[in-house]
Amino acid sequence: MARINQSQLSCLAIDVPSGVMGDTGEVLGGGDDGAPRCEATVTFFVPNGASALSWPALCGDLIVADIGIPARLDMIRPATCQNTPSLWRLPNLVG
Repeated sequence: MARINQSQLSCLAIDVPSGVMGDTGEVLGGGDDGAPRCEATVTFFVPNGASALSWPALCGDLIVADIGIPARLDMIRPATCQNTPSLWRLPNLVG
């Protein structure tokens, strides 16, 4: 992976960058040389845990591609999510 990172070439990941655990975002082998730093990562249906946990440091731009999975499968929920303002909740301090 170090050679990819040192090459100065663009790198595109499919689903998750090589060397990254898909469910935890953990970089196998540790350090910056355990996975390529990608310009973009194309994932499918919904972002996986690795995309949420290691983005943008390793995944670059995250692209969720529509591959025709029917909407009735929307009950599939990932166990992890990307921290965004839509998730933030403030305590009710009134009354």
